[in-house]
This record gives sequence, C-alpha cells and structure tokens, in this order.
Amino acid sequence: MFKKILIVLQQWFSFLGKQDKKISLKNIEKQPLEQATHTYSMALIPQLKSEHKKLVEIYVGIQSLFESKKYQQVVEQLLYFKEEFSLHLIEENVKFYAYLESNLEPESVQLQTIKTYRKDMNQIAHVVVKFLKKWTAQSSLNPVTADDFLQEYESIGAALVQRITDEEQHLYTLYHPLSFT
Repeated sequence: MFKKILIVLQQWFSFLGKQDKKISLKNIEKQPLEQATHTYSMALIPQLKSEHKKLVEIYVGIQSLFESKKYQQVVEQLLYFKEEFSLHLIEENVKFYAYLESNLEPESVQLQTIKTYRKDMNQIAHVVVKFLKKWTAQSSLNPVTADDFLQEYESIGAALVQRITDEEQHLYTLYHPLSFT
C-alpha cells in the first residue's frame, strides 16, 4: 500500500519544477495581518504547490531511512517535516484561506465550500501533527515499535495525498483576484 501512495505522490508532483523556496515565519510576520489576509498574490499558488512538493520529498525520504532501520534519522526527518508542515499551514491559513473568506459573499456557496474544506483540512492537519508528536518523542521509534510506526505512517501518507489533491484540484482553482465591493 505504501508503495502505491509513494507512486501517487511522485506522479502528482512530477509536473512541478525544481524550485525550492524556504518559508519563514519572519516573512509572514513582516506584513500587517490585514494586508497578509486580504491581498491577492499571483505567486501564492505556485509557492504553496512548491511547498507541497517539498513536503512529499521529505516524506518519501523518511520511508527510505525507515527501510534502512535508521530510526534516529527518521526521527530527525520527522522533526524537519513537522517544521515545514507547520510553516506551510501558517502560510496557507494566513494568505490563502483568510483571503478567500474575507473576499467572498457571506452567504455564497463558494464561501461555505471554503469553510467546509478548511475544517476538513484542519482535521487532517491535526492527525498529522498528532502522529508527528507521538513519533518524535524520545525513544518512541525503535525496532519494537517499527511495525506500529509503519502502519500509522502509511495512513498519514494517504491522508496527505488526499489533502494535497483536494487543495490543488479544487481549492486552489478558487484563488484569483476578487472584487465583490
């Protein structure tokens, strides 16, 4: 099953270029909150897709380390993945979801769709973060717990594929300059 997830992830991201942008909280904090949440940026969707690609690459690399039984390196990469995932969620919430929610008609079907997706995406994010906290705890990943880790890892991979696919195929298409005033 995991091999299938990896194939889907790799196929999904094969169309993206080799760009690798680092997002930092400093960049987000430099903008006033109102500007960050209400300003359209042509670069946002390519940036978010690039972040998805980077997250997938990290995630796939973890599998390789796991198969080599390099458990300490797996934990290190999980911590790195957690950091990048958290930064991505902040960027997405502050710039993508907030922009759409602030610019769509209050009772529109689109706004309700966005809110539903955002709630679902946040639930998936919660599951991923819970998994990362569990398996980055000191000594939690070892030969005795490896099978449990792999089962959860595969499940998380499926959830990430679903989240990324939904965002890129459905949600990101709604992001464009809006003017409802």
